[in-house]
Amino acid sequence: MLNKIEKLKKYKIENNLEVDIEADGGINLKTAPMVKKAGANILVAGTAILMANNFKTIIDELKSN
Repeated sequence: MLNKIEKLKKYKIENNLEVDIEADGGINLKTAPMVKKAGANILVAGTAILMANNFKTIIDELKSN
């Protein structure tokens, strides 16, 4: 999926598009930095948040990565 996000980011830049790139599925503390680096600016992290002991803590950690 990272390759697809990178390809979409490249297309976005080459065509001067102002669109968001969203990634949904498998987003957690390990994958979030990689997905952001690839070019996604909206991340959906349902399971990572719902399985955490503290929702606020995990959300803050995901935002800071």
